[in-house]
Amino acid sequence: MKGRDQRYKTALKLMQRGGDVAKAHALLAAAADDGDAFSIYALGTWRLHGFFLKKNLREAARLLRLAADADVAYACFDLAICYEQGEGVKKNLSHAAKYYLRAFLLGDEESAASVERIFCWYGSELNLRAISKEFVRATRLS
Repeated sequence: MKGRDQRYKTALKLMQRGGDVAKAHALLAAAADDGDAFSIYALGTWRLHGFFLKKNLREAARLLRLAADADVAYACFDLAICYEQGEGVKKNLSHAAKYYLRAFLLGDEESAASVERIFCWYGSELNLRAISKEFVRATRLS
């Protein structure tokens, strides 16, 4: 995964300072159009929560999946929640477990509790073979 796009960084600074949301959106949209995964993730969260953009769970999940496939840990975590709760996607606990695990393996330490919880509560319902592929994937990334 390459570094963060400068437009993403500028939009982030604008938002942290309570700046022009429309300008931040324009920067994120331009960077996302060029394939910046962090900008795609940001726009996915805006769609997920209805911030500045109309709430659209299906579009949010699509954007989160794009960012998760580019190894943005927070996108993996948010997409896992979507799969666990059936928000914007069909509820799928195995997919939820896979994305929680991917988030953890990408360095999101807070997702460890979600990995533990989903395996503890739903372990017998999970497709462990599909989930175990995340470990293989992680070894290829490192």
